[in-house]
Amino acid sequence: MMYGKYKIICTCLCLWYMSPGQAHMMVTAVRPVVETPDSTATSSTPEAADTTAVQPVKDTPVSTAVSTSSKPKLDHTVDFNPLDYLYPDRYVEKGDTFRNRFLDHLYVGFTTGFSQVAPKGRRAMKNGIPFGGVAGYDFNRLHGLRATLLHTNYDMKDGDGTVKQWETDIDYVFHLSDYLYGYDKRRIFRISPTLGVGYIHSVFQGERASIFKGQAGINVGIGLGRNAKFFIEPFFSALTDQADHSGHTNVSKYDIQYGVKAGLTVNMDNTNDFYNSDVVYTRGFFYELAQGVTFYDSDDLGFFKTTGTGYKISVGRWFDPIVGLRLSATASEYYWSYNTTAATEARPSYETRYKGSMFAGRLEGLVNPLNFFPYWRQVRHPFEMNIAVGGEYGWLTKYIPGTDNGLKCNYAGFTGAATFLYSMDKETSFFVEPRVVVANFREPYVNVAREASFTETSASISLGVRVCAANRKERASWPPYIFEPRLFSGVQVGGLKHMRSVNTVGDFALNYSGQFYVGYHLGPYVSLKAAIEYETLNENKYGSYVVDFMGVEKQFTALWQYRYNLLNIKLAYMLNLSNVYQKYDLNRKFNLFVEGGALYSKCMSDNARIYSGELEVGSSPRPLSAANPGGAPALLLGAVAQYRINDQWSLILEPEVHYYLKNGFIGGEVLSPFNDVVAKVSLGTSYTF
Repeated sequence: MMYGKYKIICTCLCLWYMSPGQAHMMVTAVRPVVETPDSTATSSTPEAADTTAVQPVKDTPVSTAVSTSSKPKLDHTVDFNPLDYLYPDRYVEKGDTFRNRFLDHLYVGFTTGFSQVAPKGRRAMKNGIPFGGVAGYDFNRLHGLRATLLHTNYDMKDGDGTVKQWETDIDYVFHLSDYLYGYDKRRIFRISPTLGVGYIHSVFQGERASIFKGQAGINVGIGLGRNAKFFIEPFFSALTDQADHSGHTNVSKYDIQYGVKAGLTVNMDNTNDFYNSDVVYTRGFFYELAQGVTFYDSDDLGFFKTTGTGYKISVGRWFDPIVGLRLSATASEYYWSYNTTAATEARPSYETRYKGSMFAGRLEGLVNPLNFFPYWRQVRHPFEMNIAVGGEYGWLTKYIPGTDNGLKCNYAGFTGAATFLYSMDKETSFFVEPRVVVANFREPYVNVAREASFTETSASISLGVRVCAANRKERASWPPYIFEPRLFSGVQVGGLKHMRSVNTVGDFALNYSGQFYVGYHLGPYVSLKAAIEYETLNENKYGSYVVDFMGVEKQFTALWQYRYNLLNIKLAYMLNLSNVYQKYDLNRKFNLFVEGGALYSKCMSDNARIYSGELEVGSSPRPLSAANPGGAPALLLGAVAQYRINDQWSLILEPEVHYYLKNGFIGGEVLSPFNDVVAKVSLGTSYTF
């Protein structure tokens, strides 16, 4: 019996390499017929006791029959035809059912990466960073079509301008993984070769060129959930001439382009069977407020000497437990360079630091890596982690000594961050977010109509709060509430900082503030608050002074530290975001407010003292310029984080920004074109009556 099995296997292997005609001749020549045991056999033998014996095939040709007189009688009949198992084509596993619904297989997204043109002429270009959008459609489980729009800038290595290109590509996509292993909508890694054509419109110093191309690549997709995919795609392209604008210096009639694309695509498929029904995640929008410290990768200053301040306000949404999207508005400032004056016999060396600022819009894709694990995403956890990758576009300024306005230009950049969250409750989380931004900008030359390209890196660490909004289904299930208007008051202390574009290092002095406030909750969403605040602000400035020298006044210049004691009267409107985006809950432990309003600031007193490092100072130096700035109105904007200890007592954390409407109220170089800006953070307690 074992002999018969091995014979069948060997026969199949032989037939694999034969044509169908040869196989048929072989089978009809060797097809055996084995008779059943003779009726006279002893029934006590195991063979005779087997009741599963198969009857012989009656139409077996006589010429191939085996004589029972010369061969042992077996108990089984072998009737195997290998032709029944021959396939005209290779077997392709089908896998999951591919539903022919248009939106199920339509996807859109964005792409970036790097690309380079390899010319043979004298021109050499730096790596380009493309930005663009992508849209595609899968016609079936193996074949798809994709369209891509890109914009890329290539800066010349010799600084001689920038090549700007706009590109359109059409690619055929073959899903190799689905061909080999069957269509699987839950597959994490998918490999898909691409082949296509494209058109490039290129401009360099007024010269225009039309370029046609053919390209091939390998798309490696990483499934991030039900309908999102991150992809990396190395590619190679052959282009018609003048992609590098090399003119007659390049004798070749074609150029070569290579690089890597990376991006995120979102599928329009909204099938609900991808995850189990017990998956837990926030299905609505979420909102974030954050403030932190920023650092700049400077060639001149040490890392911590560049420390500045950053702010962020964001709105985002999770499409499924793993993938989300976040849109942010950001502002940051940092020290980027410095200058040191040489010491003389009469004065010490001074170090002056120069500040830069960035204002941007940011778009990021979010991934929750912990929710890749099925058991993790079935339960809410107090700790979560998000990975964010995206781009930003904005406005960059730098103070440059010796210029009227410094540097002001647009910039584009990459950004990546990791967000570590701790959930206070279902709606609210605190987070810490380290981030890196790589920004590229172009600075115009003064004497020629060209631009030089620069790339800079900055980092930040932010503390913030995230509030999750309820979806429509949750809102419909809320019970009616009963609002209780209540009076509250409290005290706060904190620190503050004057946003200056130039800072001369002098004696250290602490800036601090204290305030008392009274407020009233007018409704479930709205409150009013009035406060009286005292601030002490110290500034280092150069100034002239006079001293008595043997009865004669002598004038000198030195570094002074001015101290302003300010009294602020404030009125603010407060909006409870926790109640806006969740149901009104009088017993909620944590509430987040945003506030806006106005204040009037009055300088109650001032004094000045000369820098302790000055070498020669006469007796009783007196500054010539008046230090007291008087008073000025200002606008305020801030956020209030409230943690309720019990029904009456709460802890308060409040970041706030003051923008003075009087130009030069505090004095010193400020971030053009703005007036004085003071940022502060305070901590305190509140009592609700």
